[in-house]
Amino acid sequence: MELESVSYNIRKEVDGVFFLFDEKLQQKKLEVSMLVHEAVPTCVVGDPGRFRQVLVLTNHNVTGIQPVVEFNIWIVCLNPVVLLHIFIHCLQ
Repeated sequence: MELESVSYNIRKEVDGVFFLFDEKLQQKKLEVSMLVHEAVPTCVVGDPGRFRQVLVLTNHNVTGIQPVVEFNIWIVCLNPVVLLHIFIHCLQ
């Protein structure tokens, strides 16, 4: 597997993916939050296609799992590394 290494706007990518799933997430009445911490640079270097793929697959899986009650995506910066943290809370 080859990964790209290009500069891209991480906030735009997150917003774009969640826009695609907004209606489905609302229908499922899921508590959804996204946070791109202010310390995360607007542009990061990495593979935007792979990043989108992770977000899309996570959204797809969450909307198919029952009963998920909370879904959070946090993107934080631990200089110089940007971390993606995904939290899914399911009922027991």
